[in-house]
Amino acid sequence: PHRTPRSISSPTRKQPKVDELEQQQQQQQQAAAESEEKTLEDFMSTIRDQKKIPLLHQAASRNMIKIMANLIKGGVNVDSLDYLRSTPLHWAASKGHCTAAQLLIAHKSNPNIRDRYGYTPLHLALRARHFDVAETLLLFRSTNVNITRSADGGTALHMACESGERDTVQFLLNHGAILNFRDAREDPPLFRAVDNNHTKIVKAVLESLASTNAGRLNTQQWVSMIYNKVLNIRDREDFTLVHRAAKRGQIKMLEYLLGIDVAYAKSFIDTVETDFRTILSVTPPTSTDDSLSTSTDTFEDDMDDDCRLLFDVDLRVGEQQLSPLHLAAMNRHIGIVRFLLKQDANVNSQDRAGNTPLHYALLTKPTRPTNDDDPDRLTESHIRLIEILFDAGASLSIKNSDGITCKKLLLRETIPDLRMLAKSNVVSLTALIRDDEQDHRGRRRTHSEWRW
Repeated sequence: PHRTPRSISSPTRKQPKVDELEQQQQQQQQAAAESEEKTLEDFMSTIRDQKKIPLLHQAASRNMIKIMANLIKGGVNVDSLDYLRSTPLHWAASKGHCTAAQLLIAHKSNPNIRDRYGYTPLHLALRARHFDVAETLLLFRSTNVNITRSADGGTALHMACESGERDTVQFLLNHGAILNFRDAREDPPLFRAVDNNHTKIVKAVLESLASTNAGRLNTQQWVSMIYNKVLNIRDREDFTLVHRAAKRGQIKMLEYLLGIDVAYAKSFIDTVETDFRTILSVTPPTSTDDSLSTSTDTFEDDMDDDCRLLFDVDLRVGEQQLSPLHLAAMNRHIGIVRFLLKQDANVNSQDRAGNTPLHYALLTKPTRPTNDDDPDRLTESHIRLIEILFDAGASLSIKNSDGITCKKLLLRETIPDLRMLAKSNVVSLTALIRDDEQDHRGRRRTHSEWRW
């Protein structure tokens, strides 16, 4: 007879017995108890090795929640200080233990206490990039995001700008950090980014402002915000970010700051629904881009005079009314001078005392060794700076408030300096030196007569 094939059934897994499940649970519990006992033994050995650190501090640094809870229950002060004047919350924040931080804050630990070096738990968490702990600290209203470090008066935003921590800057701005908060030197945070040439920090600030205000501002309001909150902020000397970059010789920062023009600002408003990070990650467009300048004419007509000065490379600020070219020349930053001249900077711009950049190039002497025969003698790089300014059309006849011209400053130099200048390729400057190398009586000037 015909036999039907036997149905192939999938093999069923053998279910563990109840006794086996209970045995596995007992083994897990035993392993957890042994691990906890070992951890406690390690903790006790640490106590013997580190007698200066209180128990609660050591437990917080190791995220030992049960031990911390027992110590707090036993009456240990949650804000007790160790030899570094740090609280247990300092240790938990620096090690990135979010649970330990939550337990301490739940028992009313003060998050604004400074340690011996002026750091709060928020400062330490952000320095170590423990954003989850920082988020936990900022959930409580008592945590001050703008609290200053006692050493330099800087906030956490100052520290992040100085170290170039882009993510930290955006995190702080999203949690209410003040962009114009001044430290002990009266510098807002962005000036630390300029001093360290962190262009990505300026981009991060623009991104944060754009994401916060997207869809709420028109073109004029948005450009005014960039002008007031970023580009027109001043330091103690009343310098802008552009002037500070020229003074410190930060050419990358200077290139980026001068690239932020009306068209670049308008691109944020035109593409308000797009991702602003994508916009700011590319090179800033120039004002000659036809695709962006078609509708900016009417806007530029409506802009106030103060905002127009922002885009002027010859903007003079401070008590001495110095332009970026003045600052670059007096600090002998040849690369900055060349860049500013390419941006059509006025080579004959005068400060409050009537000095031009060439005046400062001649007045500012390089530092030379004290054992040098003539410490005031010009160096080759110094002479190169003079040649660059002269090639760009610097006038020798402009007088400052004391009636001194650049020609007179040139003729005060020693004869070796003039010989070095005579080797230059500037024909008119060489001719000037050759004509004045002898006085009207036809005799060569003595060393002292070359001084004014």
